[in-house]
Amino acid sequence: MLVIATARQITSLSEIPDKDDALKLELDVASTDAIDEALKATLDKFGRIDVVVNNAGYTLAGDTETASEQEARAVMDTNFWGMVNVSTKYLRILREENPRSGQQAA
Repeated sequence: MLVIATARQITSLSEIPDKDDALKLELDVASTDAIDEALKATLDKFGRIDVVVNNAGYTLAGDTETASEQEARAVMDTNFWGMVNVSTKYLRILREENPRSGQQAA
């Protein structure tokens, strides 16, 4: 099985062994450019993407009214828009890029 692991800080992926069938990438899902770069690197190495598990997210603790607008927007950019942007870009790959590999999904 091929594995692509991403994290906001690549150092947090240090427990994943460095192997030919693994790709470790830095990715901030709040950045559409970073999403594009990670997906492109994955396609360049493996030629297709079959499954995406997007569990990026975080929360703010404390009283709601004490969160700044910047903090609240950062949560939404990661937890909501990050998921939307990764999913949208991944679905395009499923429809357009994966068929070019000649493999059919089981």
